[in-house]
Amino acid sequence: MDLQPAFKLIPGLSSSYSFFRGMAISMRANNERFQELAQRVTFLEDFVLKIQANGLDRKSHSVKNALEDLSRTLENTRRWMRKYSKFSRMKKVLKCAKYADRINYFERKLSDCFMFLSGNVMSTLGNEMV
Repeated sequence: MDLQPAFKLIPGLSSSYSFFRGMAISMRANNERFQELAQRVTFLEDFVLKIQANGLDRKSHSVKNALEDLSRTLENTRRWMRKYSKFSRMKKVLKCAKYADRINYFERKLSDCFMFLSGNVMSTLGNEMV
């Protein structure tokens, strides 16, 4: 069913439709990014467990500090993700821009922590080989 004729008859309906359609698309994108963030958290938790299993956190102070920073970030991310998953669909639509910013923040923070940690792990392993 084509709604364009109805939009021409009722002033402002077209812009309202476009606005809400845009918000719905943003919410759907946020949900997809939320799922990607959940996968990243799971991957990083596994990475931390492997580092601890190999004892690298005891061999290097910098690795230990990086692990602590990543652990705090993972906990904050997990806490926010639990809260986000309980929000109503309407709240997600109305605050989709705010939630997109929050997801971006966690993605950046987790990426930074991962880069710092992996660099310290490689440095520690390199020092052991020498």
